[in-house]
Parts: sequence; structure tokens; C-alpha cells
Amino acid sequence: MSGPQMPRVYISTPCSDTLDMFLAKGWTIALNPEHSDLLCFTGGADVSPFLYGERPHQTTHFSSLRDNKEIALWKSKPPKFPKIGICRGAQLGNVLCGGSLWQNVDNHEGRHPAKDLSGLMSPGLIMVSSSHHQMCRLTPEALPLAVAKRSLFKEGERLMKSYGSFNNWDDPEAFFYDNFNFLGVQFHPEWSGYPMHERCTDYFFQLLDLCFDFEDDDEHIDKVHQVPRDERGIPILG
Repeated sequence: MSGPQMPRVYISTPCSDTLDMFLAKGWTIALNPEHSDLLCFTGGADVSPFLYGERPHQTTHFSSLRDNKEIALWKSKPPKFPKIGICRGAQLGNVLCGGSLWQNVDNHEGRHPAKDLSGLMSPGLIMVSSSHHQMCRLTPEALPLAVAKRSLFKEGERLMKSYGSFNNWDDPEAFFYDNFNFLGVQFHPEWSGYPMHERCTDYFFQLLDLCFDFEDDDEHIDKVHQVPRDERGIPILG
């Protein structure tokens, strides 16, 4: 991003790590959403499965109060207003874009490699830090930008997926919904204190630059659509 003034971000639920991350990159923290250029939905409790038509799994713990507050914030802006979600925020945004969630998955606690599909990273692997037991189930409208291959099982109310000992990069880590102008990342770019965390944070801001153009809202970014797709429009993940 260029220009004398950095964008203004409104953080949906107070999170000191997220606030410090944006401040360190020169962003302005908006005190109310009316004066923001970007809404950021942060991590926290699970998202209510009732929002996507399921009953709670035994491991699911959610706050309807927070869900309702953040849904109201989402709906207070036009559909194409720039929005990002981190961990829980990515999961909530995915649901509000028409997707659903796996209510329980394994092996997403701690650092692990993710494969970049956007062309931002060379080589194409980036170490990220995760802490979630739920996972996004994307709609066909979502464009995957990064994936992992950590989970060996995924559970919903009516569906279970088991990989045995092999997961072929089937865990979404970053994705973009053009129709809602929403970028979701299931990893935690705001977490510091572990080796090479700066690279994960930088990758997050590169994804922001890829997906949003704050200088000219009328020229919506086409770079994100450079991820190769097959003749059906499905992203090629290999």
C-alpha cells in the first residue's frame, strides 16, 4: 500500500495482540466502524452451529451474545466493504458468506507449515501458528489462498471425514470471497514470540495487499484471481 495515509481498521472485539500488530505496520486504529476502511473480526470462542443449521458437537462452546454483536457489525456495512477474519473471525465470516464449519478437527494446535496458493511466497511454504478445533467448510465461491495438511479427522453433526494417515492439503488456511470482499485466515498472524513469526505476519499483510485496494475502491483487485482454476472454475491446488 502506498500513499501518505495508512488505512484505518476497526477491530470487532478487543484484542491487544491484533491491535499491536496493526500499529506496528503503521495502520490507524479506528474507534468506531463508521470511520474505518476495514473491519477485522478476531479470534475467540466457537461460532454457534445453529447459524449454519447444525446442533452443537460435544466439544463446541459458543457465545450467542458475541455472535449476534459481530453479525450486526457485519451487516452494518455494504456487502463489498473490506472485511478480514482471524481464526474464529475467519470461521464466522465463512458462515456469513454461506459456508459452514467442521465442528471438531485435530492437529491444529501450534506451529505447522501451510502451502501458499496465491504466488506470494517463494518457495511456496510458510510456517503459521494455529489454535483451533473447528475449521471452515468453504463454498465454491471461495478462492483458497493457502492450505495445510494437518488434520486426520473432521467432524460435523451429520458428517465425519477421516484421512487415515494422509491429508492431501485439504485444510483451508486462507481464503477470499470476492462477492463479500472478505479475507479469512485460520492462522494467527498477530501471535509473536516464536521463531520466524515475523514472516507469518508479513504474509498476512501481503494477503491484505493482494485482496484489497484501499486507494481506489472502484478498481477492485484482479490479482487475487490469478490463482489458476480448471475449466469448471475450481482452483487448482497442486
